[in-house]
Amino acid sequence: MVAAGLFAILIIIGLLTMRKPAVRYKLTVKEALASVTSPGDQLSIDKANEIIQAKNSEYLFIDVRTPYEFIKGHFDSAVNIPLSNLFSEENYKVLKQAEHDKKSLVLYGNDQSQANAPWMLLKQIGFTKVLILSGGYAVANVVRSVVADSTHEKGIDAEIARYNYAEMVKGISKPEQVPGSISNPQKVTTTPKPKSSAPAAGGC
Repeated sequence: MVAAGLFAILIIIGLLTMRKPAVRYKLTVKEALASVTSPGDQLSIDKANEIIQAKNSEYLFIDVRTPYEFIKGHFDSAVNIPLSNLFSEENYKVLKQAEHDKKSLVLYGNDQSQANAPWMLLKQIGFTKVLILSGGYAVANVVRSVVADSTHEKGIDAEIARYNYAEMVKGISKPEQVPGSISNPQKVTTTPKPKSSAPAAGGC
């Protein structure tokens, strides 16, 4: 009896002192999966480039890749929050502050699938303004490079030829005439030989 009583007391103390979880799920997995196919939860690469170039403060880009990958290259003003540290105290404060400021979170990884898990977790705990970058960073980086190659960023006009060949040949003199070569061929005329009037030799 005494042992049972002590065990019951320990359970009660444990329940009273147990730390509450930092996050609580508000959506079921089924509900979160249902919104995966929603076009409204995806951000196109073109739109993302517009937001970044305009420095739109209504969006916060979250890079869910590893710190090493983040250092190698990332979007301007993006914050690195790897999936393994998504709910650390420091990172969770960043996410909650963005939510308080009514910012849209844009999650991206190397590809789109890398951002699916953290996106679903944030959806499940109640974040409503969470987007996934279509294609991911790798695709977006290729698109940005192609666009840069066709604009002034590379010093080349999109509608102007790289070389002005007319200007290049202006200073080139005409080649000298090589002796013996034909420059302006003359028409050759021939005079027919006159027929001989003398009789043919021989005869009777």
